[in-house]
Amino acid sequence: MNKKFLSLFLTFFLLGSPCPSFAVQFDGTDDAINLGADSQAIAVSGNITISCWVKVTDYANYNGILGITNINLPDPIDFYLDQTTGKPNFFLSSVSNVVATAAPGTGAWHHIGVKFDGTNITHYLDGATNGSGAGSIAAQSNAFSNTVYIGTRSDGATRFKGEMFGLAAWNTDLTDAEMSTLAKSRLERIYLQIR
Repeated sequence: MNKKFLSLFLTFFLLGSPCPSFAVQFDGTDDAINLGADSQAIAVSGNITISCWVKVTDYANYNGILGITNINLPDPIDFYLDQTTGKPNFFLSSVSNVVATAAPGTGAWHHIGVKFDGTNITHYLDGATNGSGAGSIAAQSNAFSNTVYIGTRSDGATRFKGEMFGLAAWNTDLTDAEMSTLAKSRLERIYLQIR
């Protein structure tokens, strides 16, 4: 996969089977990773792909994956697992929302992903497509000033409960084959890279 990564990039080397010892644990109450604001590198104005491994404890609350929001509105994105159903939701600029067909099961590791190709939003679960729908993107209202969160969004209403690793974002839409390869990969080591 020789795709250009977004400049802000948190991921893991995926080479073996998922290894929980490298995962970040979130308690669903007050845990989140704040990557700061003024992140021009992840300003979404076109195609994007997001993927990660999750081991969700339960769906009693919304479980945030990646949020760049203005309070509770995507500005430009809000990617989370729905309360009760657990189905992944991807909001794009308060204009488009596409809900996946199935939820990752609780208590086990699953690879989830979503991509926007400029016209459609497609969800992935364990390497297979998991629902899609039309999407569009509007200009960001607070260009580059919204804080980037892993495990929630700016209002804290989508606190992830469980473990997460391998979160990566690309400024292109990966192919179905590339998403399948990511899901079949295994974790060997972790690194954080900010370019």
